[in-house]
Amino acid sequence: MTEAKPNPKPMPNPMPKPRTQAYAYADAKPNGSAGS
Repeated sequence: MTEAKPNPKPMPNPMPKPRTQAYAYADAKPNGSAGS
């Protein structure tokens, strides 16, 4: 699959679920609190 412009980073899922994204974001945070 050769596209006109290469993607900056490979994404397994075209649209990650909001829950998964929120959990990943919270996990990345030093606090790790999902309640923002």
